[in-house]
Amino acid sequence: MRLKTLFGLLVFVACACLLSFLLIHPGWRLEDVARRSDCTLCGPTKTSVTAKQVQAPSSTQAVRTEHPQAVLADGVAGDVLAGFDAWSQKYLQATADERAAIIEEGARLAKARRPIFKQLIQGDPRRALMEAVPMVVRQSLPAEIVSELEERVADRGELRVYVAGPESKENGDKAFLRYVETRTGRTYETYVYGRREFDYRSKPDVHVIGVAMEGELALSESPLRRLEPGEIPPAGKKQVEVCPVSGKNTARAMPPPTPVAETVTAVETGDEVIFLCDGAHIRAYENGLIMGEAGTGG
Repeated sequence: MRLKTLFGLLVFVACACLLSFLLIHPGWRLEDVARRSDCTLCGPTKTSVTAKQVQAPSSTQAVRTEHPQAVLADGVAGDVLAGFDAWSQKYLQATADERAAIIEEGARLAKARRPIFKQLIQGDPRRALMEAVPMVVRQSLPAEIVSELEERVADRGELRVYVAGPESKENGDKAFLRYVETRTGRTYETYVYGRREFDYRSKPDVHVIGVAMEGELALSESPLRRLEPGEIPPAGKKQVEVCPVSGKNTARAMPPPTPVAETVTAVETGDEVIFLCDGAHIRAYENGLIMGEAGTGG
């Protein structure tokens, strides 16, 4: 009888703790847990490179943001982002002469997209990562268009977290500021989500995977990014062709730079591109990198 009473008390305490957490953090969502029970974190990405309408938040819907100005006008974000997506598809399907005729339109749409994308980085970094132009598209666009797009970041660096003092809080400033300083000397004000959102520890060595614009970075919760089918791995990064989980040789028949085939599993970290023998091994490798980050900082 005493054992049953103790068990019931423990269940009650657990339920009370969960309820308190939900009340304190109303932005926390069950989908975050669902994603972790799936294959990997890997960072949100577009599953298709075709143009799609992006649903902007309604005027009555709360937008989770660490930046009070990062609220998108209803409908504007979807129209602008979808407009560039549609143009990029038209460009990819066009002949050489047709492409030359629509470059000016693409540059105009890419410029119009910049302030919208910057607001996404500040207000919804998960969505910013999802709305980034796919690498297979980006690698096919002319330089004058790519220069107007978000910057792809894949590096190692230090994540610093600063806590605002009482005076800053009274002035309405953010409670926490995050900055990443990469090994290549770049510094970004950083916006996070998912597992990083409620982690307020500075860390001297993290894999910095994300997208940036004008010095502001949406940092992926994952320390790696899965390469897209058809993507050409970055030329200046070490390529590891031994699966870190199984130890099997994963050397490809064609030497780099060769686009990643549909059947090939490759991921990019801050300093390497790794070819794995099985897509199921991504999660194990990713978890190891996350544990490595957890073992640093304070």
